Amino acid sequence: NKKLDSVSSIQFETGDILWNSGKQNLNEFSIDPIDPCFEGDEYVKIVTKNPNISLKDLEIVGKLKTSENIYSFKNKNHPFLKGFPKNIKNTNEPSIIFWQDEFGRLIRFVNTSLFNFCGGKPVIYLYPQKEENIQILLNLKHGFSITRPKYSNGWNVLANPNGNLKDLKTGNHYSYLFWEGELADYKMPQEGFIVEKENIDNFFKEKLSYIGLNTKEINDFTDFWVERMKEKHFYFITFTLNADVDKLAPLSITPKPNTIIRILMDYKPIDKHIKVREQKLPKINRNGFVVVEWGGILKY
Repeated sequence: NKKLDSVSSIQFETGDILWNSGKQNLNEFSIDPIDPCFEGDEYVKIVTKNPNISLKDLEIVGKLKTSENIYSFKNKNHPFLKGFPKNIKNTNEPSIIFWQDEFGRLIRFVNTSLFNFCGGKPVIYLYPQKEENIQILLNLKHGFSITRPKYSNGWNVLANPNGNLKDLKTGNHYSYLFWEGELADYKMPQEGFIVEKENIDNFFKEKLSYIGLNTKEINDFTDFWVERMKEKHFYFITFTLNADVDKLAPLSITPKPNTIIRILMDYKPIDKHIKVREQKLPKINRNGFVVVEWGGILKY
C-alpha cells in the first residue's frame, strides 16, 4: 500500500494500472493537491476532501499491481468533470481517477497529459479613456474552471482610466478580471528564448516592457511566474500573442478597445543550454482605450 505520510507525492506511472479493457495505462496520473483547474475546487487545502463524492458516484475502472481498485465517475457528465474532456484523446483514459487509502479516504488523481493545457492566471486589465460600462465576452471551448468576478454570460463592469473595475452585478471592486480554464488545441511554439534561472526576472521585465506592458502589469506577472521557475538552471521560454491567443480564447469587448495586448507565456525547464530559433516579439504602442491580458501555461 501507499504510505499515508507520502500521500502528497503519490504518482501512478505508465503501466501501473490495468484497465478493465485489459490494457495498461499509457499516461501518468499525479495526485491533485492544489490544482486550480477544477470547477468549484479552488486551491483545496486537504487533498482527501472530495465534497459530495463517494463510492456511490464511482465505478471500478481498473486495478493496480497490488490488486487495489482504481475508480472513476459512473456519470461521465458529473459536475466535477465540468471543463474537462471525458476521456483523453488517443488512449481513451480517464481525466480523473480515485484511489482509496487504508483509511477509506478517496484520493484524487489527474491525468498528467492535461497539465500543459491549463491556462494559468490569465488576467485582463481595462483602461478606458473615461469611466464607462464595459461588457467582456470570453469564449472557451471547454468552459472555465475559475473566474473572478463570476463569469455569467459575460462580465459587465464599470471601468476607470486608472484600471479600477467595479462588477456591476455584485458591486465588488477589482484590479483586473481573472480566469482559468482548459485551452483546447494549444501547442507550444517552437521559437523562443533560452534563459538562465538567475536571469528570468530581468528577462521578463525586458521582453514584456518591449511588447508594451506597464510596470504594474509586469510586476504582477513576475510575482506569479518567477517563483515557479526554480527547478532547472535553464528554461526555454516562449510567447503566444494577440491573434494566436484569440484562436484559443476568443475575446469580445464592448465598446471596442483601440489597443489590445494579449500574451500567453509557456516554458520548459531544461538541463543545459540549447540552440533555438529566437522569437521575434511585436512592439505595441498603447493608444486610446487599452486592454492588456497576460497569462501562462501552468506546470505540475
